[in-house]
Amino acid sequence: MYPEYPIGRYFVDFADILKRIAVEVDSFAYHRDYEKDIKRQYVIEKMGWKLFRIKSPMTFLDRDDFVDEDGNVDTENYVKKSAEGFLWNLYGGEAHYGK
Repeated sequence: MYPEYPIGRYFVDFADILKRIAVEVDSFAYHRDYEKDIKRQYVIEKMGWKLFRIKSPMTFLDRDDFVDEDGNVDTENYVKKSAEGFLWNLYGGEAHYGK
């Protein structure tokens, strides 16, 4: 994924240009105007992109935060509560580094 990628007149936080997937990291400070965000998302999706939104606290957690004492990963919470897990699930549970 490329950071700060231009799509039309907008920039998205991250973009996979091959799969036309955009990810926005939403925080209170930067996304106060809900109506403006919805309009922006509509325009981006009309251009053939699929836009996903994640909450900024999700970016602070990774797989290690969801491993129990026996080494098992709580996959459900990993996917729901971490950006890394969300992307892992989005790509079918595969690692995609530089692809």
